[in-house]
Amino acid sequence: MKILFYIFLFIFSASCAQNIIYQDIWRGGVKCQGFSTGLSLNGSQNLDLTIPFGCNIKKVLLTTYSLREPDSTLIKLDGNDVTFESLNLVTINQHHIAEASPIKVYYTDITDLYLSFSDLSNVNVQLKSSCLEQLNCGFSSVGIFIMFEDLFSPLINFTLTIPNKDLIGVENYFIDNLNPINNLFPVAFSIYTDRSSFSNLDGNFVNVNGNLLGLIFGTDIQNINYSGAGPQGNYTFYNLILTGLHDDIPDFQIDSTDALSDISSICVSGQDFLNVNLYMMNTPPSPGAENSHFSIPISYSTDCNSINGIASKDTIICKGETIQLNANGGVNYEWLPQTDLSCSNCSSPIFSGDSSQLYTVRIWANDSCSVVRPVMVKVRQQPQTTSYFQSNTLCGDSTASINWQNLGTNEYSLDNSTFQNSGIFNLVGSGNHTLTIKDTFGCVYDTLISIASYTTVNSNFTATPTTGKEPLLVQFSESNSNDDGYWWNINGIVYSSTLTEFNFINSGSYQISLIAFQNDSTCTDTSSVTIVVYNDLTLTIPNVITANNDGVNDSFEIIGLDNFPNNELFIFNRWGNEVFHMVNYDNSWNGECKNGFGKKDELPTVTYYYILNAEGIESVHGFIWLQR
Repeated sequence: MKILFYIFLFIFSASCAQNIIYQDIWRGGVKCQGFSTGLSLNGSQNLDLTIPFGCNIKKVLLTTYSLREPDSTLIKLDGNDVTFESLNLVTINQHHIAEASPIKVYYTDITDLYLSFSDLSNVNVQLKSSCLEQLNCGFSSVGIFIMFEDLFSPLINFTLTIPNKDLIGVENYFIDNLNPINNLFPVAFSIYTDRSSFSNLDGNFVNVNGNLLGLIFGTDIQNINYSGAGPQGNYTFYNLILTGLHDDIPDFQIDSTDALSDISSICVSGQDFLNVNLYMMNTPPSPGAENSHFSIPISYSTDCNSINGIASKDTIICKGETIQLNANGGVNYEWLPQTDLSCSNCSSPIFSGDSSQLYTVRIWANDSCSVVRPVMVKVRQQPQTTSYFQSNTLCGDSTASINWQNLGTNEYSLDNSTFQNSGIFNLVGSGNHTLTIKDTFGCVYDTLISIASYTTVNSNFTATPTTGKEPLLVQFSESNSNDDGYWWNINGIVYSSTLTEFNFINSGSYQISLIAFQNDSTCTDTSSVTIVVYNDLTLTIPNVITANNDGVNDSFEIIGLDNFPNNELFIFNRWGNEVFHMVNYDNSWNGECKNGFGKKDELPTVTYYYILNAEGIESVHGFIWLQR
């Protein structure tokens, strides 16, 4: 089995980027503790988190992971809530069991919370998840990593890595940019897992630098009350001494729930990388073999000097803002990922993204040693709208209402008014309004709201007559409703509301409009009538035309037709068939038949019948003789 395993590692090992979430060098030690509720999801356990007497806390980190998409997270340490959100998310991986995907691994700094514990020897860890309408989902495991300082102890290097591969039963990790390893002292390598198989047939082989450490499976002793809780490699590294905790033994071999190994014997002095391979015996894994792993803490002695590497604190900004991040204490810097940063190899890049991001900055010293610091930038998004309603207003009044509500505790302002706790605004006028939402962090978001108006006014009048010969006296009768006043408009000239008649002296076409208003002059309704005044109502219509192109009487010319611009002429033959038709006749018919397709044919010399319809007169008809 070992021979086959080594061949597999040689073929599939690859140089892959690894998520080193934290790396540091200092004088002191580290204590790594884990707890899992496994398949139970919900449960609690008391852990001993004490550190050696006389030491001071330097940093406390916590990692966890979720199966699928839990609705809420509840991790309590001695009754204190530890919450996780997108800002704390390090990686998203898929699982070979579809019902367990996605696997999301989270990280958070709980140093301040740890300082508040009254009894570090008996800290209660409670895990509880809410998964509405979902099975096999939630948070069920944590890893707690306590770094402590002792100025009189040797230097220690601690690196916390987060596996970032899909869990398909064969995962290869290349952990590089480690500080040089001193193999004269123990090198602690452990794995924090969850839901590991009950049987060695579905356990995880662990291979480091081409060397098989052993097979892990089962439920760790501190999680004995829970099924499928998996092994966690718990240990303390202090004064160059590696001490296993619970059922973890600080030797080279790992076995079953012992997930701790001293790998100093397979490391070369000065080595700055580890090639890690996790491999399940069955490929593909059995349907119930989950074997999730979410943290790999590594501790050892190094010849590097301590580095006072400092990075920006976690920060929250509003969407649309930028912020300058900072790191110092080194000679070179590397920010990952490079997304939304003005530079990635500088000490002070500017972040300009629209979504939250967890960065790590590697701070390099002169001796090519480095520390890694996580920096979280949370971008506050606009609160999610839960309900919205708006009404319209009567034109000229301010009677509209707006009801805009968002998730969370927010304040609202309309058109730069004083902020209020409710998104309800009454007595709003028509037009465009700016609604400003301010969240608890002081972030503001503007939304444009358009309020429409309506009117109930109705303009109506009659004009008598509407056509006639100049001069033409026309009577007006107004019958508006719901109006507060009105005015007249005749061809663009405004007249007072007392207009009851008008004498049109000159011929022409006149547009008469009555504009009625309600509340103010912008809230109107308009009705219109066209008046046509002629200068002469006499028509002279010939009864014969000689269409011989001699320039005399060649076309059917109706004298006086210019006074009737709205007219229509029809010409029919003796059988009643239409041979010519024109709207607004232009005196152009010369005895040709113009059909609907534009074809022209000369008509024979016979008698034809015409009908002339024109606005302002009765229909005129008669006979016309066509002579050629």
